[in-house]
Amino acid sequence: MSSQPNISNSPLDFEPLHIILPLLTHTNTIIALHGRGSQGPEFADELFESKTSSSLTLQQHFLHCKWVFPSSQERFSTVFHEELNEWFDIYSLTDPSSREDLQIKGLRDSLNFLQQIIEKEATFVGSASRVVLLGLSQGCETALMTMLAGNLRLGAFVGLNGWMPFREKLEACVEGGTVEDMSERLSQFYMQNLILKTSALRGKRCHMLKTPVFLGHTADDEAVDITLGQEAKKVLKMMGMKICWEECEIGGHLGFLRTEGLDRINCNNVSSHDHITRAHVYADFYNPTDSRDPRHWAILIKNIDRTSIQQIRDDVGDVGYHVADIIWISHLATPARLFRKKVLVSILDSSDVEKVGSLIQSDQWIIKAKRGIAKVG
Repeated sequence: MSSQPNISNSPLDFEPLHIILPLLTHTNTIIALHGRGSQGPEFADELFESKTSSSLTLQQHFLHCKWVFPSSQERFSTVFHEELNEWFDIYSLTDPSSREDLQIKGLRDSLNFLQQIIEKEATFVGSASRVVLLGLSQGCETALMTMLAGNLRLGAFVGLNGWMPFREKLEACVEGGTVEDMSERLSQFYMQNLILKTSALRGKRCHMLKTPVFLGHTADDEAVDITLGQEAKKVLKMMGMKICWEECEIGGHLGFLRTEGLDRINCNNVSSHDHITRAHVYADFYNPTDSRDPRHWAILIKNIDRTSIQQIRDDVGDVGYHVADIIWISHLATPARLFRKKVLVSILDSSDVEKVGSLIQSDQWIIKAKRGIAKVG
C-alpha cells in the first residue's frame, strides 16, 4: 500500500482529513488529534519526523495501520484574541475549569465530527477494537471526551500532555453507585453540559471503559502542567479503566514526540494490545557449525511464542539467499551458537511471520543493522 497522503472529505465544515495509508495490508486505524494552533497535516509531519531508538518512525512500527489526521475548525480564541485552529475555546490552561461554558460549542461540534470518523473507520477494519484514538495537548482532551461519549471498546487510547475537561463534573458522575448508575450519569452529563445525545451510553455496560489507556506527560511541560495530566489519570481510574501512566523528565510540551516518548508509546500501549500483536524483526550475526564457512547474517522473526530464521546472508562476499523452508529456533540442535549482535530492524504483525520472505526488505534490514553496529562500535 502507498504511504503517500490521501485527502478525504469531512462533514460539518471541517477541513478534509489528512490520511496516511498503511505500508502493508490495512488492518487497523489510528486517529491522531493535533493540539491547539496546529492542523492535521502539520501534526502528521511532527509525529513522523522523529524516530524510536530502533531508528523507525511510528508508521514503520505499525505497518498495517492507516493514520487519520483530522483538523479542527478555526475559531476565535478568548486567550489569544485571534482566530486559530482549536478543537474548542478555553479561558485558562492554568485552571481549565474557568469559564467552562466557552468549551461547550467547540467540544460538541468536534465530538460529533470525530464520532463519525470512528464509526467509519470501524466499518473499514471490521471492529472499533481495531481503531486507536491518539491526542496531543488539546487533542488529548478532545479525544478523551470523544471516547467517553461513545459506548465503543476501542483498540487503545493514547493521550499525551493533556488534561480532563469538566473534571469535577465527571468525578461526580463516577463516584459511588453501580456501572448502570455511572452510565446514566455520564449520559446526563453529556446531555446537560454539551447538549449531546449519547443514548449509546445507556445500558448495563460501558464498553468504552474496557479501552486500554496510555497517558504520557513530560515533567517540564511549560504549557500544560503535569498535575493536570495526573488529575485526568485519577478520573479514568475512578471509572475503572486500565491506565498505563508514563512520565518523561525533560522534553517540554512536545516531549512525547521525541525518541524517548515514542519508545514508551510503542512499548507500552499500541504495540501490546491484543488487536495489534507484533512480531519483532532482528538482524543478527551467527556462526555456522563448520568453522570454515564465513560468518553469516540472519533475519530473525520473533513473536510471542516462537522465533524463526527466514533469511541468511554471508558476511564475506555479500552473498545472500533465502532459506528453503522456515527454520524455527526451537528445532535447532545447538541454538546457543547463534545471536552475537542482535539489532532490531522492524516490527510486523504476527500474521506476517511466515510471509516475511516475500517482503523485499531483507537487504535494507541487513544494511541498517550493519550501520547501527558501526555507530556503537
